[in-house]
Amino acid sequence: MKLYLLRHAKSDWSNSQLADIDRPLAEKGIRQCKALQSFCNKNQIEPDRVLCSPSKRTKETLHKIFDQKTITKAEFPEELYLASAETILNLVSEKEVDSLLVIAHNPGLEEFINGVTGARVSFGTGCFAKVELSRFPSSRGVLKWFVRPKIL
Repeated sequence: MKLYLLRHAKSDWSNSQLADIDRPLAEKGIRQCKALQSFCNKNQIEPDRVLCSPSKRTKETLHKIFDQKTITKAEFPEELYLASAETILNLVSEKEVDSLLVIAHNPGLEEFINGVTGARVSFGTGCFAKVELSRFPSSRGVLKWFVRPKIL
């Protein structure tokens, strides 16, 4: 399976009254999304399905990077919000598709990618990776690429 992993873009912390799940993207996050959108278009990244955390910042990241065709393939499982690596693995293992995009949060996303690939990546906001994941139950993967929005 081609597994695309994307941490939401930089979020706005200026309104302390907002619940964490309701925080929108910051201006920096919007700029990150523009760079990632260009990268995805150039590399023709069109996943078969999308699992996106139901937080406002992850949904905004999805909508700012991907086209309507990809957005209509999205599911927003509640358990993906601040999910652990184990929860991410369980959600991914339920999908029988050739390619899957997961948009989520740290620390779970970083722990997941490092756990399945053996890599040691620091998954900052807006970071994006592709993993070739073996069929379950082995769940071992190979990190194919890893990009940070500031280098795009």
